[in-house]
Amino acid sequence: MKKILSNRGVAFWTLILLSFIVGTILRSYLISSQIIIDDEWHGINYVIGRSFQYVFTNHGLGANSIPMNLYRWFLLNTVGWSELLLRSPTLIAGVLSLIIFPIFVVKMFNRRTTVIFSFLLSMSPVLIFYSRMSRPYGIVVVLSFVAFFSLLFWMISGKRKFVLLYIATAVLAIYFHLYASIAVLTPLGIMFILKIIQRYYKNKKERFPISPSVSALIYSGFTILIFLTILLLPAHIKNLWWLRPLGHDRMTFETITGYLSILSGTSNKVMVVIFLLMFVFGLFVALKENLLFIIFLIAIFALYFIMMTLSHQEGSHAAIQVARYSISVVPLVLIVVATPTYLHINWLLECFAHLSVNRGFNSPSDSIKSGIGQDTSS
Repeated sequence: MKKILSNRGVAFWTLILLSFIVGTILRSYLISSQIIIDDEWHGINYVIGRSFQYVFTNHGLGANSIPMNLYRWFLLNTVGWSELLLRSPTLIAGVLSLIIFPIFVVKMFNRRTTVIFSFLLSMSPVLIFYSRMSRPYGIVVVLSFVAFFSLLFWMISGKRKFVLLYIATAVLAIYFHLYASIAVLTPLGIMFILKIIQRYYKNKKERFPISPSVSALIYSGFTILIFLTILLLPAHIKNLWWLRPLGHDRMTFETITGYLSILSGTSNKVMVVIFLLMFVFGLFVALKENLLFIIFLIAIFALYFIMMTLSHQEGSHAAIQVARYSISVVPLVLIVVATPTYLHINWLLECFAHLSVNRGFNSPSDSIKSGIGQDTSS
C-alpha cells in the first residue's frame, strides 16, 4: 500500500490511467454509428433460423467461432440485434485489456517499460480495429495474453492459481478461434521439453527454472484437451474442414511488408524500419532478464508463419488475414518494442537535463524520472 501511495506509484498509475483513457476513446469513438461490414455478416447470417443446439454443435464457413455465434443467437432471440450490442463483447475485451495487460506486464518488466507498452497498446491500430468488430479476434488477444502470462507466472512460482487461470483462458481462447492454440500451447510444449532436458542435464536447471513437474505439465495439457474435445469435437466432426484440399493462396513478400506495416501501425517505410529495429534491439535487451519470454515469443511467431505458409489457406496472401490470425502476438511484440524505448527516453532526458543545468534553469526530467521510477518491482 505504501508503494502505491508513494510519489513513484502515483505517477505510474496516473500514466496508466491516461493510457487507459486514450485507448478507450480510440476504441469507442462513434462506434454506435459504425455499420456492420464485411466478415461481420458471416456469423449474423449463420444463426438466422437455426436452433441453439445446432449453433452450439456446428460452425460454418466464415462463422467458425462458436461462442460468438451463440452470443449472436442469444441477442437475436431476446433483445434483438444492434451494431453496438453485436460489438459489445469485443469492445469490452479491448477496454479491459488496457487495464489487465499492464498489471501483468509490470510483474515481469520495469515500470517504465510498462508505461510505454500501455501507450503503444492504447494506440495500436490493429488492436483498435478488432476491438470495434463483431469478430472473435479482439477477445482472443485478451484470453491468449492472460494465458501466456499465467503460464509464465506458474512456471516461476508454481502456484496453483496460475495454472487454473492458464487452463481456463487457454481453453476459452482456442474455443473462440483455433489459431489461438499456437499462442497458448507452444509455451507449454517448450516448458515440457526444457523440463525433460533438466532431468538429464542438471546444470540447465539454473538457467531455465521451471517450478511445475513434468506430470503437472502433462496433466494441464490433458485437461485443456479434454475441455476442448467436449466443446469443439461435435462441430469439427460434422464439418470435416481438415479433409478439404489445401487452398492456392500463399504468402508473398508483399504479405510480409504489409504485415509489418499493420503491426507497426504505419505505412511510412522509415517508421516501419525503425519499429522493426526497435523490436530487434528489444529482443537483445530482454534476453538478459526474460530469456524464456523471448524464446516463447520467437517460437510462437515462427509457428504462426509456418502454419500460414504450409497450409496455403485461402486469403493467406493478405496481410490483414495474417495479422488477425496471429493477433495474439501483437501485445507481446509491443512489450519487446517498449523494452529499449525507455532507454532512449532516458538518454533524451539526460541530454535535456544537461542543457537545462548549463542554461541555469530546472529540468522536468528529474521529476519525470522519479515519477515513473527505475525499479523493476511490481
